[in-house]
Amino acid sequence: MTLAEARAMIDRALEKARELRQAGTITVVDGGGNVVSASRMEGSPPAAVQISRAKAYLAAVMQAPTAGFSARMDQHPVRYAAYQAMLPDKTFPGPGGMPIQKDGKTIGGIATAAGISPVTAIPGVDPSQLMVDGVQANAEDLVISYALQIPYEDQHAS
Repeated sequence: MTLAEARAMIDRALEKARELRQAGTITVVDGGGNVVSASRMEGSPPAAVQISRAKAYLAAVMQAPTAGFSARMDQHPVRYAAYQAMLPDKTFPGPGGMPIQKDGKTIGGIATAAGISPVTAIPGVDPSQLMVDGVQANAEDLVISYALQIPYEDQHAS
């Protein structure tokens, strides 16, 4: 993955986050989980940098959306502790991280964090901006799908 590709994804994510009146951090990592680029928006909580990086890392090295991992680790905290001990970098077992695919292969991961929330209503934002094909969407997953230019996928469904 090139820096230009990573920046283009982040730029799209920033654009959508601003439209939705969100302010967080977006991180893109390569297939090995190494940071290619990250942007922390003004007003984003400081912890968002580490959280978005940890979710993007997890999406890249597991080659899957982090929602599934999150659900499994909620049921198996001892197993999660083992992952934390074995993997070379810290992970965050929260939904929202997505693998980046190219030609059917995972080449990286992308995630947002605190400040770009999985909310479905935002004061001052027209509710239609949080709809996809007539279905309620959440801001975090909408930002990620827009960044990746893929169909919306709700990772925060109950």
